[in-house]
Amino acid sequence: MKKLTIFSIILFAVLSAILLAIIFYPGHASGMIYDIEEYKLLKRAGQGDVSAQCSLGRHYERPSADFFEIGVLGGAVKKPNYQQALIWYRKAAEQGNSYAQYRLGEFYEKGTAVKKDIKQAILWFGKSAACGSDFAQIRLVKLHIEAINANNIRQDDWFRQGAAEGYAVCQYQLALCYKYGQGVKKDYKEAARWFRQGADNGDYDCQYELGRCYAQGEGVSRDLAQAVFWYREAAEQGHADAQKALKAMGK
Repeated sequence: MKKLTIFSIILFAVLSAILLAIIFYPGHASGMIYDIEEYKLLKRAGQGDVSAQCSLGRHYERPSADFFEIGVLGGAVKKPNYQQALIWYRKAAEQGNSYAQYRLGEFYEKGTAVKKDIKQAILWFGKSAACGSDFAQIRLVKLHIEAINANNIRQDDWFRQGAAEGYAVCQYQLALCYKYGQGVKKDYKEAARWFRQGADNGDYDCQYELGRCYAQGEGVSRDLAQAVFWYREAAEQGHADAQKALKAMGK
């Protein structure tokens, strides 16, 4: 009983000290909690936890916005550590995390904590886009177009490279080049071929366009069953025009 009483007194004293620290020294208290959470993440990340690695990347890149920042206690905001952010984003990216791949692409695009390298930016945006990131697809197209304009490269040549590497967003853009005759002779058959490759890679824009090809007989033999199939594939991913096309066909 006496031991229990002594333990209770010690516990009360410790909790009281923490409470006083929070009231009179909020900065130190928040820093303690902050560092404890950081330690927990580091331990998990070091064991290969992709989620923890990605969270550490965010934590070091934007500590003031981090989910465990105890800003309400008045603690001093830690400064970003971009080198550490780069390290942990890379670890998560190499394990296939789409968000980390996207952030790594941005680091290379802007030259943050690493030498600016547009080719590396395109590589990582491409990996993220392949995992389904719409933001990465947008950035990838933007970089491609900027490179085309800056280096006077033909659109089809630039997109062909990415399309051959299996990037659906490039396959879609290359198909559009053939569909509308942008930089190349208009060729519906070639457009349909690239729409098909992008559709097989799960790109819903390609799936919708391939559906249109079959519905209208552009570059392929007209086949309404195939049109419905590809419209449905795109519609299930939320493609509004594909959903409208199915409704118009009574499907």
